[in-house]
Amino acid sequence: MPAKCRRSRTKFTEEQLKILIDAFNQKPYPGYAAKKRLALQVNTEESRIQIWFQNRRARHQFPKRPEEHLDARQGRGPPAGQTPGRGDRRSRTSYTNSQLQTLIEEFKVNPYPGIDSREKLAKEIGVPESRVQVWFQNRRSRQNTQKEREPGEAVDQGQNQGQDLRDGTVQGTATT
Repeated sequence: MPAKCRRSRTKFTEEQLKILIDAFNQKPYPGYAAKKRLALQVNTEESRIQIWFQNRRARHQFPKRPEEHLDARQGRGPPAGQTPGRGDRRSRTSYTNSQLQTLIEEFKVNPYPGIDSREKLAKEIGVPESRVQVWFQNRRSRQNTQKEREPGEAVDQGQNQGQDLRDGTVQGTATT
């Protein structure tokens, strides 16, 4: 198994930091669209912006999300004067059958790939590395959930039967 390498540390310039700090002071929990705009402004990836905001909130012991955001998620509706919407949310990533096959094969070999493996895989299937990372996280979580539900069944046999490729699994029977 190849050695896992850490991603190199992102070093922001003074100008980039000023933009990020200003944005943080306005909205410490930016949505996906806002992070994408910031990424374009400071010429980096959205995932780096996301991590910067997480680290900034942690470093300054920033409180959890404001209650108004939690209320909307708990089904109590949006705050007064706001309409419900998901404009700041990242759209769901759709994978082709061949992309899923590649991801599944790699998962069977190594369910915990390092950054180098993920970047290589992302380039191979044509999706951002951050999406590959999330796919592996979700797949591991799903595998653990299925193990808990089916304690008597073997992990490799039976867990994928009856599910289709849209779930990110291989069917137990041959398909055309």
